[in-house]
Amino acid sequence: MIQFRRRTVALALAAFMAVAAVATTSLVLTLTRTADAGPGFTDTPPWIAPHAAWLRANGIADGYPTNPPTFRPDENISRGQAAFWFGNYNNSLELVSSSDTDPVTTEITHGTPCPPGKRPVAGGGQTDTTNLHLTDSYPHLGGWVVRFEYTGTVTPVTVTVTAWALCAPNTIP
Repeated sequence: MIQFRRRTVALALAAFMAVAAVATTSLVLTLTRTADAGPGFTDTPPWIAPHAAWLRANGIADGYPTNPPTFRPDENISRGQAAFWFGNYNNSLELVSSSDTDPVTTEITHGTPCPPGKRPVAGGGQTDTTNLHLTDSYPHLGGWVVRFEYTGTVTPVTVTVTAWALCAPNTIP
């Protein structure tokens, strides 16, 4: 029986899932960064047009620079194009954090907002004391909120709590 390390299996699975996701989309994308979404594509059916526009508007993928521009949604995507696509999406992610120092008796809640046009996809927090433990962590109103509760004998202390959020471009409306 062949045994693989967990990291090897995890990396292989992640690579397979990424390639499978790209291959099943059957989209041909000339992937260049662009700050302006520009005109719409002339060859996208209504069900894919908002998705193609979102990719272009967020600088993740662009169509063919024909006149007028085309997206060619029925063609395959190459591994090279996929690499640019995922790289450009990764560049659109932003990690934000904020800290607050407050007196605590039994619990403390703190949140950090995502920048305009972005939404939280993950988050968390930490505190500068071992007497508080994380009891809740969730997306809320365009940011990420963490809640800590006091674990020892309740005595008022002043603590610093940091909340962080991984923010991605807003999804297609």
